[in-house]
Amino acid sequence: MESFFGNNLKAIREALKMSQEDFANLLGLKQVTYHRYEKGRVPKLPVLTSICKKLGVEMKEMVSAPLEKIAPVLPLLPANTSSGGNVSGMTPISEFTQIPVVGDAAAGRGRDFEDVCNQLQEMITSDCVDPNAFAITVAGDSMLPEFKNGERVVISTKDDLTPGKPVALKDLKGNVYFKIFHPEQDGRITLKSTNPAYPDLTFKPEMIEWIYKAHGKYVHL
Repeated sequence: MESFFGNNLKAIREALKMSQEDFANLLGLKQVTYHRYEKGRVPKLPVLTSICKKLGVEMKEMVSAPLEKIAPVLPLLPANTSSGGNVSGMTPISEFTQIPVVGDAAAGRGRDFEDVCNQLQEMITSDCVDPNAFAITVAGDSMLPEFKNGERVVISTKDDLTPGKPVALKDLKGNVYFKIFHPEQDGRITLKSTNPAYPDLTFKPEMIEWIYKAHGKYVHL
């Protein structure tokens, strides 16, 4: 019987935009061992079980079905995940919920959000448990290289803000920004871009309608 394991493993890795070395580390494997699996070798049962559990897919389907038949969406990549992260941050597909994409946020200049904030554009799948969570589409290039134009980011209204982490902020003029959160000692909030070509933006508390933390970046196949 033909095994789809290697192709499925490669497709997941490429969807997450990770190197073989980084993905192998996340799965707790040596790179040379992972390379063999991606080339078609099926691991022994204990290792296979461990890999499938970490990826949140059924072992039988991982081996015997093309990836698109396993699930339409694979794991959300947390916004704070790096190459040294832990694959336990990937939630099994069965635990995902549907999150509305309500509009776009400017990774650069402010963008008028009011016209789109009540218009459902699409639904995406997320592991965020916040019942009021929503997703935005990044517009612009000021958050490169981590966040690209057109990518979806899930925003949680319940998570605590963390200095140095991405947030979405809406000002009283209706503009929404997606940038890195830096609180100032005087109570003001500075938003920084990861692209050095863009200047910092600073807001007084009375200028802000809401500010929420980014839960994670949506990765689709």
